[in-house]
Amino acid sequence: VSVQGSGLLDSEVLSCQVGTIAPVAAHWMSSQMLECVTPGHVRHTVSLEVGMTSSHYTTEGQLYTYEVAGSAVAIMPAAMTVRGGREVMVYGEGYQTTATTVCMVANEAAEARVLSGSQLLCSMPASSAGFVSLEIATTLEHNSRRSRVEFEYKESMVMRGMTPQAAWSTIGLPVSLTGMWFDETESPCVFGEVATEARFVSSALVTCESPRHEGGMVTLDVGNSPTLVSKSALQMSFVELMSVQHLDPASGPTEGSTVVNVRGSRYVASEVTVCKMGTVAPVSARWMSSEVVECVVPAHARASVDVEVGVGGAAYTADSVQYTYLDSVEVHAVIPELAAATSGVSITVFGAGLGSSGSTGCMLGGTRSMAAIRHSSTWVECEVPQGVPGFVGVGLADSQMHADGVIFDHQHPPSVKGLSLQSVTSEGGTLVTVRGSSFMAHDTGCLLGSIVVPGATVSSAEMVCELPAMQQGISSLEMTVGGAVVQNTGSVALTVMAPVEVTGLEPASGDEEGGTLVSVAGSLFTDSQLLACRVGTMSPVVAHWTGSHSMECVTPGHIEGAVDVEVGGVGAQYTHQQTRFTYVTSSQVQWAVPSVASVTGGTEVAVLVVGGSMEAVSPWCMVGTAEVEGVASAGRAEVGCVVPGSRAGFVVVNAGNRQMSMGGAVEFEYQKEFSITHVSPDVVHVDHTALLAIQGSEFNAMAFCHIGDSLYDSRFISSALLYCEYTSHFAAYATPVSLSVSSSLVSAGLPSSVSLKELPSMSLFSVRPDSGSTDGGTLVSLNGDGYTQSDLLSSQFGSIGPVSVHWVGVTELEAVSVAHQRGYVEVMLEQTTTQNSREANLFTYVQSPDITITLPETTSMTHPSTVLVSGTCLNDLSTRLVSSAEVDFHLFTASHHKSNGQAHNPAAGFTALDVFETGIKIQLQYEEPAIITSAVPNTGWGSDQAPAPSTLVWVSGHSLRDTTMCMFGQLVTAAEHVSSALILCETAHTSHGSVQLNALAAGRTLGDAVQDYAVLFQFVHPLQTSGVHPPRGSHNGGTVVQVSVEQMQLNMNAIGCSLGTIAPIATRQLTMHTVEVVTSAHSTGSVEVGLTVNTQSYSWSDDRYFFHLDSKFEAVIPSSVSVDMPLVSIYGHALAGVPSRSLLTGTLSTNSEISGALHAPRVIGFQALQVDAHEDSFDTYHLSLDVHAAVTLASVNPRHLWSSIGAVLHAEGANFIKEGLHCVFESSMVPAVVISSTYAICETPTDHLGDVRVLASEQLSPASSLHAPQGNLVSFSTVASINEISPQVGSHEGGSVVSIMATKMNKMLHLSCAFGTIAPVPARALDEKQTECVSTVHQVREVCLVLALDGQQKTLCNHVYSYVMPGVTFLSTPSVSPMKSNQLVRIHGYNLPVSQPLYCNSGEAVVQAEMHTSSHIDCMLPRSSAGFVYLGAGLSKIEGMVSGENMIEFMFTEASSVLSSTSRSVWQTGGTVVHLRGQGFSSSTSAVANSMAQPLEKCRFGNTLVEALYISSSLIVCESPALLLHDTSALVDAYIASATVLDSGALTVNLRPDQMVSYVSPAAGTDFGGNRLTVTGNEFMDSVSMGCKVGTMGPLDALFVSDKEIQCTLPAHQPGEVPISAAETIPLHAFLPSRLAVYEYQEPSTVLSVFPTRVPMTGGALLTFSGIAFSVNSLAGTQCSFGNAMQSQTGVLGTQIRCEAPANRAGFIPVNVGLTESAAFMVEYQPVPSMTSVHPLSGTTNGGTLLQVSGSGFLSGYSACSIDGTLVQTSVLSSFLMTCETPQHAQGTVAVDVSIPSAELAHPTEYIGYQFMPEINATSMTPYRGSIRGGTSMHIYGFNFPQQATGLSCRFGNVPVSAVWISENEIMCLTPSHAHGYVSMGMSTNAVEYTDTGEQFKYVF
Repeated sequence: VSVQGSGLLDSEVLSCQVGTIAPVAAHWMSSQMLECVTPGHVRHTVSLEVGMTSSHYTTEGQLYTYEVAGSAVAIMPAAMTVRGGREVMVYGEGYQTTATTVCMVANEAAEARVLSGSQLLCSMPASSAGFVSLEIATTLEHNSRRSRVEFEYKESMVMRGMTPQAAWSTIGLPVSLTGMWFDETESPCVFGEVATEARFVSSALVTCESPRHEGGMVTLDVGNSPTLVSKSALQMSFVELMSVQHLDPASGPTEGSTVVNVRGSRYVASEVTVCKMGTVAPVSARWMSSEVVECVVPAHARASVDVEVGVGGAAYTADSVQYTYLDSVEVHAVIPELAAATSGVSITVFGAGLGSSGSTGCMLGGTRSMAAIRHSSTWVECEVPQGVPGFVGVGLADSQMHADGVIFDHQHPPSVKGLSLQSVTSEGGTLVTVRGSSFMAHDTGCLLGSIVVPGATVSSAEMVCELPAMQQGISSLEMTVGGAVVQNTGSVALTVMAPVEVTGLEPASGDEEGGTLVSVAGSLFTDSQLLACRVGTMSPVVAHWTGSHSMECVTPGHIEGAVDVEVGGVGAQYTHQQTRFTYVTSSQVQWAVPSVASVTGGTEVAVLVVGGSMEAVSPWCMVGTAEVEGVASAGRAEVGCVVPGSRAGFVVVNAGNRQMSMGGAVEFEYQKEFSITHVSPDVVHVDHTALLAIQGSEFNAMAFCHIGDSLYDSRFISSALLYCEYTSHFAAYATPVSLSVSSSLVSAGLPSSVSLKELPSMSLFSVRPDSGSTDGGTLVSLNGDGYTQSDLLSSQFGSIGPVSVHWVGVTELEAVSVAHQRGYVEVMLEQTTTQNSREANLFTYVQSPDITITLPETTSMTHPSTVLVSGTCLNDLSTRLVSSAEVDFHLFTASHHKSNGQAHNPAAGFTALDVFETGIKIQLQYEEPAIITSAVPNTGWGSDQAPAPSTLVWVSGHSLRDTTMCMFGQLVTAAEHVSSALILCETAHTSHGSVQLNALAAGRTLGDAVQDYAVLFQFVHPLQTSGVHPPRGSHNGGTVVQVSVEQMQLNMNAIGCSLGTIAPIATRQLTMHTVEVVTSAHSTGSVEVGLTVNTQSYSWSDDRYFFHLDSKFEAVIPSSVSVDMPLVSIYGHALAGVPSRSLLTGTLSTNSEISGALHAPRVIGFQALQVDAHEDSFDTYHLSLDVHAAVTLASVNPRHLWSSIGAVLHAEGANFIKEGLHCVFESSMVPAVVISSTYAICETPTDHLGDVRVLASEQLSPASSLHAPQGNLVSFSTVASINEISPQVGSHEGGSVVSIMATKMNKMLHLSCAFGTIAPVPARALDEKQTECVSTVHQVREVCLVLALDGQQKTLCNHVYSYVMPGVTFLSTPSVSPMKSNQLVRIHGYNLPVSQPLYCNSGEAVVQAEMHTSSHIDCMLPRSSAGFVYLGAGLSKIEGMVSGENMIEFMFTEASSVLSSTSRSVWQTGGTVVHLRGQGFSSSTSAVANSMAQPLEKCRFGNTLVEALYISSSLIVCESPALLLHDTSALVDAYIASATVLDSGALTVNLRPDQMVSYVSPAAGTDFGGNRLTVTGNEFMDSVSMGCKVGTMGPLDALFVSDKEIQCTLPAHQPGEVPISAAETIPLHAFLPSRLAVYEYQEPSTVLSVFPTRVPMTGGALLTFSGIAFSVNSLAGTQCSFGNAMQSQTGVLGTQIRCEAPANRAGFIPVNVGLTESAAFMVEYQPVPSMTSVHPLSGTTNGGTLLQVSGSGFLSGYSACSIDGTLVQTSVLSSFLMTCETPQHAQGTVAVDVSIPSAELAHPTEYIGYQFMPEINATSMTPYRGSIRGGTSMHIYGFNFPQQATGLSCRFGNVPVSAVWISENEIMCLTPSHAHGYVSMGMSTNAVEYTDTGEQFKYVF
């Protein structure tokens, strides 16, 4: 609408108001005109106003009239075939005969014929298959408007099925054809060649009548001639009319399932042969022959029905026979459920339907029939005869049917085998357990004499009877059943005695560990082997009869406290007097001192007790099995005993007194007597300390040394070696003493000893002579006192010793001096290595003249050499030398002599020389001169200034020695000797030029060089590069590179070039300063450039050359950029370091991308972008780039958005590009879809709130983007949520005001509504929580009503608005009714007239409404036949419709009735499946307009309706719902849809709490049963009917403990898992099992072995019990017994079970596993091994180091070393020493500990760190010689020298010394003193293991 006016302003808030609808968005055109789009409205004239806000509008607005335009709402039919040619009815409004109206079908005009204002006919043309739009075009006075509906063209007719599939050949039958796209023009039906008339029902259904036709198969088609058959034609069979004659059987139960043989004639063998039972059809049938058809009878109410046979499901015989439904016989229970098979019994069977057809009896096993003794309609009593043991089915039978329902148990007769008590008292009241077999749960009792007592059956093998008072004597016990004695059941004898009385105990208290002898006083005690005590709950405890008034028992172990003591017997009754015995905490034996004694005995041992006192009567000690008398210490917990003799080994020592024995025990060891064979030394000095090595046998760690009257500690090494330290006591004279060894502190009476000689100390007074030669050999006399004649006597000269001596007498010895350096030394005497003489005398060494020759020991044959003679004590040569100074002389034998006029040289070889005639001879070797023949290379670097690079020169010749050196001119350099013909020399720094290269022997002067055999060597100035061009190239090589060179001569020899590792590379000299080289292939990267003239040494400079990958350019992105944002990224391969030029200024990003910006000027249009592969390269790539004008963003819409709902943002502007355009919401960038250069859309993000500026952007790379400067603000807010709409129904004409309650409507000015797809519809806000919208015109349907923001984003569809026609019904309540009763129906509608009477039309019946409003009508519908009718409402009795478009389907159904239920008890929590049997149940479903199938039948439990599953007309199935807990019962009946309750005969069901079994304990047991099973769950009932069901057995009697626990006794069962449930047996009702648990029956478990058999006292070790028949369930919760302690098992592994040993005292205890049939095993608790030290603390990673581990508690075969958690080979030497060998291991520190050789020990008690180090290696050492006096610093070089090694040491020969660590490659050691000669060298990191260096060290004088 264009609105003209004045003063109109351009503003965002400018709007219109149309009637009451405001604001309506306005578009400003000028100050005098704006435009508004009118909203939907009812037909009316309204005022149109203009305003700037939502509350201020003009008041002089113009009138605007809403007209009703022609619009289409629905079309009928909505589809037809593609042939067209039919008229369709179009429903709508606003159709006018005065206007021109046409139908537009797919934009083609079709003829329209207006019938009324709401109906017109359109003639549909032919079209292709699919949906087309049908529009009604109506031209009004002011505008032309079209409305559109969809119409479907379908393919030609397709047939899918037919009913029936066969027809009679002589009688016509109605045939229904189903398919698609049937047309009214489709006719006729063609059966083969016979055509019949077809009746069109719908597009999916056509009916016709079959003609008469000869038998056989024919083709059935529709709409085609007999000669033209369609693709979907069907096949029909014509058969001869069949006849039914009689049935077998002719009656059966109402539940159906009876197999009936229908006998007749002309039956056809066909898969479509069926039966019809009354109204139930088709019923599946099986063709047996032409005269017999077999059918299974369906369920039906009690009645007689006609039975027919047909084919195809519709063609049935004209004749029929009668089948009678009888009430079914149901069996519910039998009492009793079992009886002995050897005798008859009367049983009562309970059930239903008894006697309905005559005589009634009982059925046993389905074959034996027994006449009823008495019966009623619910029970029958019969006599069951004797039978074979086992289960049989018990049922009821009449003359026509029978039913089995329960199980009766014919059991073996009970047999008694034994009693739990063999003797009882005569007073009665004793419970005795009878054991036997075949005990029955009911009516079984005990017979004692003539007295019958009832029995309580525990299981089939156990029963309990309470004995009456009886006469004393022997009585017999037999079994009874039903009070009568059962023959051949056996009997057992029972002794009846007078009651025994207990009066007192002595003592009345004792040790809690048991063992107390108790005297029991009383009366009537009898002497019997079965006599026993019961102490607390422990029985039988063996008793000793001492008289009729006394007996003795030994108490078992028990926890502290008082218990009852009773007297009885094994298998006898116990007394009940309250005679108490008190257990008190036991005293514990702690240790015995000493703990070792000789096997001969006699050692006094003190046994110490903790926790008690031994001051009591008659203390004793138990040593092994021998009891000895003890002596208690006053005031001390100690017993002294003298141990008897015994065999060698360990025994247990305990102590006690007359009242109690001590708890615990300690080990005591008997040892064999020690034997001494030798002692070394056997002579000691009384004033010195000596270490005595004692050899013998049977030594142990408890040994002491006795020397005379003195006692000495010993150090135990092995059983054959002890060390004792003798301490000096300065005796005046020497005397022999006795040396013996014992384990006692007393030496008296020791059997084995040796003699030890004690001597006074030695004294040395003088030495004669007191000097001698340094060469040694001087005979020296040692004068003194106290000398003994002994092999251990020796002397010592300084640090050299021992030196042998010759005993001359007590006061004189002789010794020969050893070689020594000049000077004086002390001379001392030695008796042993630790006993020296106190005095020392001096001896002076004097030196003989010593001459040393300094060579070379060789000289040239051509030149004389100098020999230097030097030495010491040259003054001794004064008669032959001028002075004692060093003297030089020449050997003139090397001078020139001439003979016969020719020069003469001595021959090569050795020459002997006499030095100054001293008799000292030397050998001098004359050598041939070294000769050089060539040098490669012969060129090297030389410089006058900076040092030049050296060159390695290979020098060839002969007579080249390892001492030969190279001489370049006057410079001599060292040479590396390769062979006698080749040495390697390195040039020294010299100036450039040519020089002679000579060979020179070491020690020779320059003049000694032989110039005649020299070669020429040239030194040149080092070459320097001054540039490389190009500086980079391909890694594939082939690049020509020019290298600029300084100081290069034009005619220089060939120059080589090096590029990185590639050398040499040939060059081509271009100029005086340039060479050219071609690169070879090389890895990528920068390399140095070097030059060489000899291929050996290179001259390097700062120039470098770069090898790069071959670059490849592939694309430029984006391919189009803005002129003001010229950023591009060039992509390719190997772009690292590649520059760009021309248009692009490049910045390297990655190896695959170069990013940059275009140079100015920038020209709009396509540009050629030139990129070079690399600098100075001729490889250039040309890429195309489109440069366009700058992007401009003008506006965005909408501007108000919800944050959590994505919306489409419309952007308008200029120069939008197709690729790379993005919308930027602050930090969020989303791609845009470009529609045109001026229009694009983006999806808004969902993570913003508040005002956000929107920009347009071209994203050029992931790291950069430039935003256009223009931007628009959008506002994000929290999404609104609709809570309620009112009303929810409105007219399809629109105009209804709908109130919407919502939250978070903070953008009210921009909110609108959306009715389905119609949006935006203006909304008027009332407040923040309520807004209003006026409904628009819409077709009749339900639509989503949502809120929209700026017409874009919409809320979720959670409220539906219904468009309806005024006055049209759309729902009825109920929609189904029984056909035999009137039904009050409420028909719902809209805008129904309230001022006129209304009528309801039900099919052909019309009734006046009883009441009505504008929205509903209530009518009482009359009875009707079963089926669907159309239901409507209207003003007329004839038409019956207000506007006849909308009809409702209503169904009349047969009245159903419920007769029985399979479940008469259900769980209150629901879930019980209930089968309701009855009649008249309906299976039909309504065919309402929306095609939603709705089940008719429902079940009602109380007031709760649940869906029903239809099975047949006589059976439906329902699942019970959860019902109120306070209800105890509920009525159950059938219910038809939403109709009133049918007269169905409600049934009552009992409600039970939902019982659930959570678990059972134990979860497994033996297969012989008898276990008490605890069932844990919930909702258990304290009722006699409460029981347990074990598999198929039960329910068994249960003991109610609480609502969460019951207990049952398990019967015997074969091995395997069985379900366990708690159950109730409710008389006359169904059995209700609970949810199940599982119990496993198993064979008895047997333990065969246990490992280990030794465990630590601290516990923690896992014991593995191996055996058979173990399983997780059977032993779950089972405990292991350790003595009296119980321990839970930790796991079951197949044939093994594991338990963790608890802490315990040392000693043997029995262990076993519960629930097993095996004897106990003995396990020994051992002391826990303790470790104190490890030596050494380090070793090599190669392993093999023998560690000595010291500690205590080590046991052979029990203790083991663990290194880093791995057990290693261990040898236990004693209880405090063992050795173990280290394995190979990686370098590092690990833990060494002592543990049990079993991985089951949880953790060791302690550990010591051990370090694995790499093996050290020595490569050299210096010096190789040193003084015999020691002190030389020896440096050893190698690798792997560890700094942290505590035992780093050297070994010279056999003498170790500590090493000083300098670095990981060097250590230093000081040599020890040693005799002259060579010794081997070794190194070690632990001072134990030494590595031989392979070198020798020479000791010199």
